[in-house]
Amino acid sequence: MKRAALLGAAVASCAAAIGTFVPAGPAPAAADVAVTLPATIPAVQQWRPATGTFTPADDVRIVVPAEDAALLGDTADLLAQDLAASTDLAPTVAIGTTPRDGDILLDRIPGFGLRPEGYRLQVGDVLAVKARDDTGAFYGTRSVIQMLRQQPALPRGVVVDWPRYPDRGLLIDAGRRYFSPAFYRTQIERMSYLKLNLLHLHISDDAGLGIESELHPEAVADQFLTQDEVRDLVAFAHRHHVRVIPEIDMPGHMLGILEDHPELQLRDFQGTPSPERLDITNPDARAFAKELLTELLPLFPDADWHLGGDEYLMLAEYPLYPSLRRYAAERYGTGVVGQDALIDFMNEMAAFVQAHGKVARMWNDGAGRAHKAVLDPDVVVEWWTDFSPLSDPLPPTPATLVKAGHQTLNNGWWPTYYGAPGLPAPSFREAYGKWQVHHFYGTLYANSTVQVPPKRLPAGSPANRGSQLSIWSDGPAQTDDELLAGSLPGLRLIAQKTWESPAQPTYDAFEATAAAIGPTAD
Repeated sequence: MKRAALLGAAVASCAAAIGTFVPAGPAPAAADVAVTLPATIPAVQQWRPATGTFTPADDVRIVVPAEDAALLGDTADLLAQDLAASTDLAPTVAIGTTPRDGDILLDRIPGFGLRPEGYRLQVGDVLAVKARDDTGAFYGTRSVIQMLRQQPALPRGVVVDWPRYPDRGLLIDAGRRYFSPAFYRTQIERMSYLKLNLLHLHISDDAGLGIESELHPEAVADQFLTQDEVRDLVAFAHRHHVRVIPEIDMPGHMLGILEDHPELQLRDFQGTPSPERLDITNPDARAFAKELLTELLPLFPDADWHLGGDEYLMLAEYPLYPSLRRYAAERYGTGVVGQDALIDFMNEMAAFVQAHGKVARMWNDGAGRAHKAVLDPDVVVEWWTDFSPLSDPLPPTPATLVKAGHQTLNNGWWPTYYGAPGLPAPSFREAYGKWQVHHFYGTLYANSTVQVPPKRLPAGSPANRGSQLSIWSDGPAQTDDELLAGSLPGLRLIAQKTWESPAQPTYDAFEATAAAIGPTAD
């Protein structure tokens, strides 16, 4: 959008008394302020207006102090590229020089009094982005792009901004269908623009492993990402300050992985194999699971690893597999049930990835029902449902998980599930008005004929890590372009809700901001 066209739209009113920080958003008029701070997604936390405006110079430079070049140089390059693509500015990057009027300064100040991932925009003669780390500085540049995309001049003043939740993300189900590297790159760019920081790759399911395996090529799906493609995607994500969390779902949902390994499949009391279930009582099966992990762990250097753990057996099926209870009795004595064997397996896999420096994660429907085995409290248990006929009809609630010492994440079926089978797509408009990240809505709400109230954690609970939109591939078929368009409003919703800043008062206003900042959904 060109600056000349934006000038006419820039004149408006701004916020509050000078010297007092106020929540950003619609504000009363102030006669000495010429333009309004443009809205962003997510909205900024605090804004203190001053007198006058800042306009980037025609030859605007993005200035980085020499001592910060190694840490902030790449962010400066991205900012220059993105401003050139979305405005009529043509910034250059200048390292180790003094900023001039109309320049943009990126400045890292160790020990700066900001929360993690936070930043400060000081808008004066120079637009200064200040942060204590490179991630905060990067997020500050995303706000700068969104603002300058809407208008060529910004009001002087100070923005202070930070996220409420540490995990703000997107899950992509690559275990049931193939997505091209281009699809991932587009999603990563959109995530970073909205300050989302977690890409959860569900890389295995009944179709097989969605990543090349040199140790077990027989376990790989027909279409897959090569290991080199994964390395490139992880590097691309890191450049955009997005962490990548892989998930090899186990010990259920392993049909494709186990197809050529009948000797590792769980068997019932008659000896009939269950092709999609790993026999967790078999030491060779556990060793096989660790071989898969060992090969792929080095591809993903971030701190977390998701182990799955969902939908292993229906509750009524456990008596059909007495080997599970026998195994648990050998480990824990009398009074056990088959679920003790499942928790024992999840603990062993968690300990394995922890030994490689990872934080283990799993789904909530596999975390309960054991009588003797206790799930390691260091495992992050992501909550997705309050009812699962394919596993636990009444899985642990968020409050139960937190009481047991776990951190959790709100991946509740409503409104975070996009493309899931059997139930209507979530209304992001409805969710904008009523949903908060500490409200956990499961399957029994997503089904509109039931709509059971949400489970809740206290607002501000440090045990709640945040939320993510989930693109599942077992629902209605959609093309990549349809998924990109349809999921974008959900990404915006997750961005606003997990940042938890003063938001636009209505969804119509939120959509208007979305249209102004881009990218378009088509």
